[in-house]
Amino acid sequence: MYSPDAPQAISEDHFREICPNATVLLKEHLAEDLNGATLLQKLKIWIDKLGSIEDRCVEIPHETPQAFDYLYAP
Repeated sequence: MYSPDAPQAISEDHFREICPNATVLLKEHLAEDLNGATLLQKLKIWIDKLGSIEDRCVEIPHETPQAFDYLYAP
């Protein structure tokens, strides 16, 4: 659940301390679904995938390509 007081990021050391066995989510786990999807479809796919993971500790490795390759400029 979102909390406006929660930090948006924590150090890797702290993450490893509180989440020693985090679920690792690779972009490849979603590659087939993301292929050819629009920005809104990609966002929904990521939201659905993250929402389906029971583990509160989810890691997306640094070497994973960026999730969104869109640039939005109003």
